[in-house]
Amino acid sequence: MLLLTATPVRNRPAELRALLALFIGAEAECASDETVSRCVIGGVRPPGVTPRVVAHPPVTIRGARGIAQCLRQLPPPLALADGAAAAGLVRTGLARAWSSSVAALESALGRRMLRGGAILAALDAGRVPARSDLRAWVMGDGSLQLSLPLGMRLDDSASVAAARATIREHMKSVERLHATVRNSTAADTRRRAAILQEIIGRHPGRIIMAFTCFEFTALALFRALRQRPGVVLLTANGARSGAGPLPRAEIIAELGPRGAAPGPSRESRLMPISLVIATDLLAEGMNLQRASVVVHLDQPWTPSTREQREGRAARAGSAFDTVDVYRLREPPVIAALTAMDARHRYKARSAAVAGRPARAAGRTRAIVAGWDDALCHCATRSEPVRQPRGHDAAAPSPLASATDVRHAVAATMGSRDSFLAAVTVRGRKTLLAGRYRRGAWTVTDDPTRVLEVMESVALAELPPPLTASVKQAGAAIIRWGKRRAARGAAGLGRSGGSAERQLIADVDRAMRAVPASERAGIAERAARIRNALATSGGVAMSHRLARLHHLYEPGHALLVAVEAMIGRSGTPPYGSADRCEIEALLLIRAAPPAGQLPPRSPRPRPAASTETAAPR
Repeated sequence: MLLLTATPVRNRPAELRALLALFIGAEAECASDETVSRCVIGGVRPPGVTPRVVAHPPVTIRGARGIAQCLRQLPPPLALADGAAAAGLVRTGLARAWSSSVAALESALGRRMLRGGAILAALDAGRVPARSDLRAWVMGDGSLQLSLPLGMRLDDSASVAAARATIREHMKSVERLHATVRNSTAADTRRRAAILQEIIGRHPGRIIMAFTCFEFTALALFRALRQRPGVVLLTANGARSGAGPLPRAEIIAELGPRGAAPGPSRESRLMPISLVIATDLLAEGMNLQRASVVVHLDQPWTPSTREQREGRAARAGSAFDTVDVYRLREPPVIAALTAMDARHRYKARSAAVAGRPARAAGRTRAIVAGWDDALCHCATRSEPVRQPRGHDAAAPSPLASATDVRHAVAATMGSRDSFLAAVTVRGRKTLLAGRYRRGAWTVTDDPTRVLEVMESVALAELPPPLTASVKQAGAAIIRWGKRRAARGAAGLGRSGGSAERQLIADVDRAMRAVPASERAGIAERAARIRNALATSGGVAMSHRLARLHHLYEPGHALLVAVEAMIGRSGTPPYGSADRCEIEALLLIRAAPPAGQLPPRSPRPRPAASTETAAPR
């Protein structure tokens, strides 16, 4: 069993491919949109299942003076023993904390001052800390617990002096910035608390969820509002109200469905809750249907986290028709430092591109579900198709098995000449779309293109399609199937990982080592192994195959071991035996102008031919 996330793309489309590689292997890197749509479930949510999200205009917080200039003038920090100085990253991180609250920035600067003092102590010992040292340092209650030994040793006294001068210059700027911030923390917290109180007044009797990325932002706001009844703080350190600590499990249960009725539940022993200030600990994987107002106290790194926050309340089972969403927006000077709006736009586009095939497939399924009744009276059995002279009986006909009563053909109207076809290739059912362009049919299985053709359909009862039209569409589908089989036989679209490629090379060497008189006996066996290795899926399988490459020399023992691992049956290689069988065909004629009846195409006249000429 493989359990995956419902938000696979948070930063870039490659994240979705990495998840798919867990079970389809390296093929995920070059998988088509049709393959992605089979692995990802997506669709259009029916109306009324979840509450409607009402986004209110964002509230801009006024920024404190002097902080932005100090951040821009912050000198670069000391480079780690195994890294660079990362001055830009330091400034972005501090600006990110400031965008949440001045209290979060003050806390970040305090931790930085503690870490700077510890680095100075390490330099006094002649050592520069590394990344592993910083991760091992434990910070809490204004103190820092170091780990030994400390990083790389500097034997050159000049290097030690230069490093000490760099860290002292950086720490002086941090201390000046900390002094400026400390004078503005109280005023900033009061402004943010006043906004929360105003939101509480707008929604009396409702439960409000206020989310933040920083624990010190939540703690500062809770201290400012703790005297108000019904205010609860919930972080990784526990839950508490103005009266003292509370059981976190009971708070979460109180916010959960439990009938999802407004107001406190009968079984609850807690006071009525009006505001929950929480970190992103509650932003994912929680059912908070009893809340109906969501406040973003800051902007997370990814837009998916913001959607997850709102999704805690806007869930199925809620008793509310709408969920109100408020957002506290950072001042323009902070937005210029963090560029969060641009980051969110890029990440939102990446998620949209990665999820487009799944959404198109889901929308297609929804449309097909509404077509059953409309198409049942206009679907007809296809007529027997006479094969042209010289046709190979073993090859598939232009309409696969047109005389089979299972294969239905129907005609309807749309905005353009096109068709939809349900086909079976190598035991897998696929939906195809065809468009008539420049005198030829273009066939594709791209879910987005299929959806475009499907949305252009205007269902209307038409006479049964002509045999010639059916044959033209069927021939185009058969050509698509042959091209697909040729691509598969050439290995295009199937890219195994490094372990699979190494084993394929070992199998080839094993074939060359076999005497020529015995190669014919194992040729089919080796071909089956190559095909299975090229299409084998899963990261775990790749690790096992890599072990075989190191354990066995190319030969009979390797073939036996690979067959035992991937199975003797495997996947049959692409070849002439592959057939594209058409299960159903829907021909779509371009709708005539308003007020005109659709013209009926005349039956094609038989082509003139001689005894020696091939049929046209």
